[in-house]
Amino acid sequence: MSLSLPPRKVLSRAELDLRWFVTIVLAVALAFVVFAPGYAMAGCKNGPTKLEGTLNLNTATVEQLDLLPGVGPSTADKIVEYRQAHPFKSIRQLMRIKGIGKKTFERLRPYLAVEGETSLHEAADS
Repeated sequence: MSLSLPPRKVLSRAELDLRWFVTIVLAVALAFVVFAPGYAMAGCKNGPTKLEGTLNLNTATVEQLDLLPGVGPSTADKIVEYRQAHPFKSIRQLMRIKGIGKKTFERLRPYLAVEGETSLHEAADS
């Protein structure tokens, strides 16, 4: 018993042109997704902000929380709302906030504390 493949369909010129067009559009879209973060940073004068100090999750203001990389006003509000009901006992509890996963937490870890004063600030250019 032998298996035979169905005959190949001969594509019209219009179908071939459409396939090439879709392929090119997908390639351009993929390139945009891959390289867009670099273009976003290229517009910044000084690149990513360098930070020094620590931030107390239990006492920091929304403005101070907003200094953290990857934390915007919306996430800062969620952190403040969460800590009003559940004061932080460990910095790992920050991952309970929607929008803060393991990767974001690891990026924030060097700046986080649950005791002491908030001393987080943008580093001076050297």
